[in-house]
Amino acid sequence: MMVIGKTESKRPEYFQILKYARSVGWTDRKGWLLVCPDFQKAKHFRVNMRWIPADTRFEWVKTLDNT
Repeated sequence: MMVIGKTESKRPEYFQILKYARSVGWTDRKGWLLVCPDFQKAKHFRVNMRWIPADTRFEWVKTLDNT
């Protein structure tokens, strides 16, 4: 199963949402999403993962069955 989202902004981005973490080691701010913007290219090896705040606004989020 794969979770994909499109952010709300003037320059929307598409992400695969990989993980949610309540806290991370580098800040006291709570709520983070680990995302991959290159999910269409990266099948087995992800090189461009990053953390974004969980309160990032998404236009839509979809769950896909990638079998």
